[in-house]
Amino acid sequence: MPNLRRTAGVISSTDVSAKPLVIAVLILATIVYGCVFLWQPVGQDLTGNDGEAMSRGRYILVSLLYPEIRIATWFDSGRLPRSFSDRIPIAFGSLVWLALGAIIGIPLVRPVYFHITTWSARTEQLSMAILVGLALLSTATLTVGLMGGLKSEWPLCAAIVTVAIVVYGLPRLAMHPDLNDQEPEPNLSLSTNEPKTVSIDRLFFMAIVMLTCCAAAIIMLGAWLPPSEFDVLEYHLQAPKEFFQQGSISFIPHNVYANMPLGIEMHSLAMMTLIGQEDGWLGGLIGKSITASFSLVGAALLGAFLARQIGAFVGWCAAGLWLTSPGIAQVAVCGLIDGALATYILASAVAISGGLKTLRDRNSAMVLDQDRSLTSRQRLLTYWRLAGVTAGAAAAAKYPGLILAVLPVCAFFVWTAWRYRSVFQKREVILVAICIALEFAATCGPWYGKNWALAGNPVYPLAARVFGGKTLTPAKIAQWNRAHENDLTSTKEANGTNPISVNMASTVLSDATRLLLTSPFVQPAMILGILFCALATFPFRYDHRIRLVTAWVIWSGWIVLVWWFATHRIDRFWLPLTGLWAGLGAIGFWWLYQNVSPWFSHSLIVFGLGYGCVINSSPVLADNRYFVSIAALRVDTGDENQVPKIFPTTAWVNQNLDNRKTKILLIGEARAFEFLARVEYSTCFDINPGEVYLRGRSGAEQRTILRQRGITHILVLWAEIHRYRSPKNYGFSDWPQPSDIQKLVDDGSASRVDWEFSGSLAELLEVN
Repeated sequence: MPNLRRTAGVISSTDVSAKPLVIAVLILATIVYGCVFLWQPVGQDLTGNDGEAMSRGRYILVSLLYPEIRIATWFDSGRLPRSFSDRIPIAFGSLVWLALGAIIGIPLVRPVYFHITTWSARTEQLSMAILVGLALLSTATLTVGLMGGLKSEWPLCAAIVTVAIVVYGLPRLAMHPDLNDQEPEPNLSLSTNEPKTVSIDRLFFMAIVMLTCCAAAIIMLGAWLPPSEFDVLEYHLQAPKEFFQQGSISFIPHNVYANMPLGIEMHSLAMMTLIGQEDGWLGGLIGKSITASFSLVGAALLGAFLARQIGAFVGWCAAGLWLTSPGIAQVAVCGLIDGALATYILASAVAISGGLKTLRDRNSAMVLDQDRSLTSRQRLLTYWRLAGVTAGAAAAAKYPGLILAVLPVCAFFVWTAWRYRSVFQKREVILVAICIALEFAATCGPWYGKNWALAGNPVYPLAARVFGGKTLTPAKIAQWNRAHENDLTSTKEANGTNPISVNMASTVLSDATRLLLTSPFVQPAMILGILFCALATFPFRYDHRIRLVTAWVIWSGWIVLVWWFATHRIDRFWLPLTGLWAGLGAIGFWWLYQNVSPWFSHSLIVFGLGYGCVINSSPVLADNRYFVSIAALRVDTGDENQVPKIFPTTAWVNQNLDNRKTKILLIGEARAFEFLARVEYSTCFDINPGEVYLRGRSGAEQRTILRQRGITHILVLWAEIHRYRSPKNYGFSDWPQPSDIQKLVDDGSASRVDWEFSGSLAELLEVN
């Protein structure tokens, strides 16, 4: 590894006369961007006393001047009882599962880290081991579920033990490289040759470390809260709950999302199975915490990798940029899986970077003795094996992982085999290809095979016009395609006379502005760091690390293109590039530190991390009642100042009906995870069971079917039905109409329950 002072000398060899001008331009550009960024509204619904939308800058200033207001929100201003000890079982369960993942993953990653003894290498090894181990635990849970072994915890325990025995029993994987083939430790000094700057550097460095750790704590405090996000209640936790309650993984005809790859959700299913709680509540909370932990593991992997390659300053900056990114923080605390997908994509990039470095080392040495050749081969195979595991895990987490991770890994492999054909032996190319294919088969393969076998479509419900799919009628296929179509010319003039090219240009400009400036998910320091990284590529042209930068730029650019051309371009869908951008941004700040001004670099990164910590700990991002009782939050319907944690109609049902004797038919309501009673429901993309049971039937037939199904109540959530049916929304069946529900009452099939909600919001009926 090159010495940083020597590298800094190469960088500083640029034209000194131009340096003041460069500094002035950078400062001016930073000030302009910062002012415009802080002028943007912090939230759509957040206004000041004057009724105007509150800007980011004003919100940050108020938060810093009046910290007691922010702290009060952590305790819900005393409205609900306080507690923190109830988080201990959630944290403990998460740590045990992560530790189990590390134990299983360590033998698989050890060959590429055994020869390095630095703290950064150990952290990188542990992080990669956790990700690899969790991927295998996910596949083990899926296998047990498909075999119908979820009725007891023992089949899953046996599967975990089997995975551990197989991993530790493979002698070629456990083989230790030659300890004499050790990589020299890089000089991680942050200081320049001027002694007077050392103390200032250390103070700034400590601030960066503290803010990064603070951001990690904020994420986990939010992750331990009960879920309230729609997708989490609809399928991220509801699908595992259904699998757990029925004792197996099968095709779910009423929830299209439950039939997609659910690699991350398998951790929630495993926790529900091991704990055995009937409603899956505690297991779901632990699973939600594990999902959030992926972001922390990704930050550790990114930081340790860049610290080993360049230096501690870059590593901590990268980890801090990742964790303070509002987008990553929000999906983590809400229980969404986009952070986990981003982490696995990052892990693939790290593994490929290691493989490329191994080949470059070979290319430089040209001739290797036999022992070093064996060690190099084992290291190369292991790096590509890790790339296959992590890319496959990304594809097992979500369909986009196929395009965002699997396809780039395959493309980089083909390019590498051609570029280094003189040192990448044909036998090794074949072995690597086999390893990658096997890892795909062990991680994402079972999911696509399961879908093909159970739904008749490996990518159900995508590509339905090619593969078809169980329950996918032409009307449902059209509804799905309309809801997920990508309009490349969505920005149009009222008269509709602009050419398509003008419309597309306007749309590109609008989306680029949102991606870099106006989105609530933007981390401003990350964007500035990427700008500085672009400027750093010229003086870096003789440094081997420019190849890392180039590869990550290409990969993140590919993700942006897929986001813009192949999705309906919501902000959450570009988060998979966040890990790569955080690394590039940190490298940009390192260049700024070395070549322009240490003060300027430090000030910007500290301000950016501070901004992220303030926003991420605020109710603007997500629920931040970190020290309120979980039991109280579970039934909290909010008030005039607090958004409900649970939808009021759901809370009323849970509190007023006998959950042991009740079974509810939900129409329009898909947030099924929160219900304590048994439910039958559907998403808006599936045929509702109520339509099958009730539409076009006589009163006697309706009563017979409802009694046979054991349904005691019917909940019709008109608010959701009207939302689905509104223009440019997902769509909903034309059944029911208010007249259909009235007919149930008139025919004597059901009677309305007297409750506190208006009929325009929702109706609750009791089956006669």
